[in-house]
Amino acid sequence: MAGTENQWRSMRLLRDVEDSLYPLLMEQSVARSLAAGEVLLSPEQPNRHIYFVVSGQLCVRLHNLVEKPIAAITPGQCSGEVSILDERPPSAWVSASFATELLVLNRDQLWALVERSHALSRNLLYIMSRRIRNYRQLVTQQTDEANTDALTGLHNRRWLDGQLPRAMAVVQQSKKSLALLMIDADHFKQFNDQYGHAAGDQALSRLANVLQESLRTEDSVVRYGGEEFTVLLPNSDEPLALAIAERIRAAVAATALLIDGVEKGRRITVSVGAAVATTEGPLGHDELLRRADKALYQAKSVGRNRVERFTDALG
Repeated sequence: MAGTENQWRSMRLLRDVEDSLYPLLMEQSVARSLAAGEVLLSPEQPNRHIYFVVSGQLCVRLHNLVEKPIAAITPGQCSGEVSILDERPPSAWVSASFATELLVLNRDQLWALVERSHALSRNLLYIMSRRIRNYRQLVTQQTDEANTDALTGLHNRRWLDGQLPRAMAVVQQSKKSLALLMIDADHFKQFNDQYGHAAGDQALSRLANVLQESLRTEDSVVRYGGEEFTVLLPNSDEPLALAIAERIRAAVAATALLIDGVEKGRRITVSVGAAVATTEGPLGHDELLRRADKALYQAKSVGRNRVERFTDALG
C-alpha cells in the first residue's frame, strides 16, 4: 500500500472524487523517492506514469538540466500527465529540487480511474488547461525577452528584423507612407573613454528615455546596436519625419545627463538620418535601412548634431 488516504486527498487531480477511489489508489500506486538533482522525466525517455508529489519539489527545465527552471511542481501537484495523454516523450526535463517523495500510477491505472470518475476527468481537464495557459504565458515572456534590449528596455534589432518587413507590407496594402530614422550618439566612444562604460550605459538609458518621450504613441524606437538607434514612424511622410527627427535632436541636446562622476550639465548630441518609403517608390526593407543609414552618415560627415534626409544624390 502506497500513501495514506490523507496524502491522496491532498492531490489537486483528485479533488471531489468519489470516496471509493481512495482504496484503489492506495492499493495500485507505488512510492518513489528522489534525491536532490535526480532526473524524473526527460525528452530522451518515454513516460508511462503520472507522479504525485507528496513532499519536496520538482523543477521543470525546457532545454537541459543546467538552465534556470521555468516552473516548480510542489506537494499536491502532479507531473507526467501530458506525455500520458499524447503518448509522446516528455517535452521538458523534470528533476528533484531537493529530496522528494512521490506516489506513482501507471498509464493504464490512470485511465481506469478516469473512466470511473467524472470528477477526476474534470480535474484532469483543469490541470491540462492550466498547463497550456502557463505555457503560452511562458512563450510570450520568452519572446518579449528575446525582442527587448536588456540595457534600455527598448525593442532590439531582432524585433526590428521581424517587424520592419511587416511594416513595409502595410505601406503597400494601405497606400500610406512609412518613415525610418537612424540615430547615432555623437562622439560616444570619447564619452566612454573619458567616463567609463558604466557611465556610458547610464547615458544610453537616458538617451532611450528622451527618444521615447519625443515620439507619438504609434511610433517605435529600437536599440539597433551600441549607441545607434532606429525609429519607425508609421503614416509619416518626409516633412513629418523630418519634424519628428528635429524634435528628437533638439530634445537630446537640451537634456543634461545627471550621472554620478560626470560633470554637471554634461550633454550628448545625436545625428539623425531619415528615409521614407511610399507606394510611389516601393522599397525593400533592407533598402529603406540603407537609405536612412546613408542619410545618417551624411549628417555625421557635415558636422553632427543635425538631421539629414536621404536624397538621390546620396546614392
